[in-house]
Amino acid sequence: MPVAGAIIAAVGSMAAAKQQGDSAKGASKTQANGVAAAQQMQRDFTDRALNYIQPTFQNARNALQQGQMQGGLLLDEAGNVLSRGYDQARGDVTTGFMGAEQLYQPAYQTGQASAYKQAALNGLLGADAQRQAYSEFQSSPGTQWLQNRQQQAILNNAAALGGGLANQTGVQQALQENALGGALQDYGNYYNRLSGFTDRGDAATGAISGIRQNLGQILANLSTSKAGDVAGIYGQQANLATGTHQGLAQLFSGEGTTAGNILVGAGSEQSQLAQNLGVAQSGGQLYAAQNSPAWAQGLQSGLSTYTGMGGTFGQKKALTPNDREWWEK
Repeated sequence: MPVAGAIIAAVGSMAAAKQQGDSAKGASKTQANGVAAAQQMQRDFTDRALNYIQPTFQNARNALQQGQMQGGLLLDEAGNVLSRGYDQARGDVTTGFMGAEQLYQPAYQTGQASAYKQAALNGLLGADAQRQAYSEFQSSPGTQWLQNRQQQAILNNAAALGGGLANQTGVQQALQENALGGALQDYGNYYNRLSGFTDRGDAATGAISGIRQNLGQILANLSTSKAGDVAGIYGQQANLATGTHQGLAQLFSGEGTTAGNILVGAGSEQSQLAQNLGVAQSGGQLYAAQNSPAWAQGLQSGLSTYTGMGGTFGQKKALTPNDREWWEK
């Protein structure tokens, strides 16, 4: 076979091998470009997802905090209304009880004065106070009026009897005895009258004491109720704050978990895409490694064609088994 035919066959094989290699490289490049585009798209969507969840969770936190603030303001106002109500109730109750107490004040004050005079008359407050109290008794209008009536009666009786100077001593004695007896008699009445005022004063004292005791109990009950209600409001505020903090913690945790899941998913996808990219990029190299270069394949094909058709290099005929030793030389 002429050498030219072998060369033509080699060139044809080289062209076919080159075309096949170029096709393999083109397919590998196209696949690599597609995988790279998929990686970039996946990164873009990951960024968009992260950028979306951050303001979403932040809006949720803002709404939660705003709700706590509004709830706190309402509870504060409820506490203020409650305090004003209790203060008004205390004022109204105190005014009512003080008005009732004022009704007993005259009897109480009179009873106090009567009790003081009785104590002085009995010498419980000292000799000076006793003399002063007895002097007041003697000079009282009622005592003076009684003594004057009795003395006038004695004098009228003496004049009717026509007694002269000799009877003046008897008249004076009668007047003195009458004054002493009248004083003793009226003292008992005077003391009993003081006892009546003192008793009414004692009753007024008991009534006032009861009024004040009841007032104190009512005010104590109001204070206890107010404390309980205010404590309840504080408890609601504490619960609201606790709920808000727990909600914020859950939102932060949810945001972190969501972002972590997105990143983990993105990492897994990127890893798979990176593997695909490696496979795509290695496709052309693998083909080149598994196949000879185009010129070598063409040359080999040409030589095979040439020798297969009986062609030789440097001799007139094909080799025979007897010629092997020479050929090897």
